[in-house]
Amino acid sequence: MGGSLGNVVKGVLALLGCISFCLGTYHVYLGKLAEAGTAIGGGAVMLIFAFLSQFKRFKGFGVEAETWEETMEEARDLVAELRGLSILTSEYLLSVAVRLGRWDSHLSRRERFELRQKIEKMLTEAGVSTDEIERVTYESKKYELIDMASDICSLVRGYLEEAYPNQKKESSSEVREIEAFVREHINTLPEDFAKKLEASEAFSAEDKAALMARVKTELQRIKLFRSSGKILDQEVWLSRESY
Repeated sequence: MGGSLGNVVKGVLALLGCISFCLGTYHVYLGKLAEAGTAIGGGAVMLIFAFLSQFKRFKGFGVEAETWEETMEEARDLVAELRGLSILTSEYLLSVAVRLGRWDSHLSRRERFELRQKIEKMLTEAGVSTDEIERVTYESKKYELIDMASDICSLVRGYLEEAYPNQKKESSSEVREIEAFVREHINTLPEDFAKKLEASEAFSAEDKAALMARVKTELQRIKLFRSSGKILDQEVWLSRESY
């Protein structure tokens, strides 16, 4: 009877854990990150306790539980499985979040950035390797680089609108080519941007000098982020809207 009751309890906990994960994903879709984090965290805890009753002692993910039967070797196997679950969940959550931020206005740059930081911290505390964390957060960082490239394109368009208000030069094929180059060569900026701009026949020497001065900080931001993951003038950049 006791065993049957225990199995029922474990089944209920497992079910509630899965429901919590689904609810967390739904909250991400709605842009409610705080609620999403609570739901997903609660789901993880319920799943942990649903499958821990056979172990002598378990400690991990901030949870410590006393149990009964199996060996620490099996407990380590479970830790590895839970760590793998946390990786898969984090990767999925980040993937949904970055795409959501581009489909509509629910998630700002700051919200996506802070979500990535929280996930990085959680995975680090769970003992996930640096290489694995880099893999999980790769897509999120890629979209941050895309936002940085979009800032450069916006500055180029803005300069041309100011310098040539009646000529609509910003819609020329050459300008579109510059913008496409920026987006497609993020990994080689800022090194290649000056060369591309210098080779352009659509801009005067004065235009080229003015444009380089205008985008200098944005190019430095990309270079720093690529090399270290840090964001130059982070608060300023996070306060901007994504394009």
